[in-house]
Amino acid sequence: MPAITHTDPASAPPLRSFLRRLRLKRAASIISRWYDRHFQRCDLATLDERMLADIGRSPEEARRECGKPFWRK
Repeated sequence: MPAITHTDPASAPPLRSFLRRLRLKRAASIISRWYDRHFQRCDLATLDERMLADIGRSPEEARRECGKPFWRK
């Protein structure tokens, strides 16, 4: 009996296909989170001292947060 090889994703076993989709969803979720975090920090950088005080943050806290890379929480 010849060995079955799966080169076409459509013919992949259901579990392998499911795991591949799960990895893609997780990757998309992480990238989406990074994207949101980047733009939230950009918005934070535009706030003046009065606005920062309204949300309970100091200018120093805002500078620290805005200085972080997008992948850091």
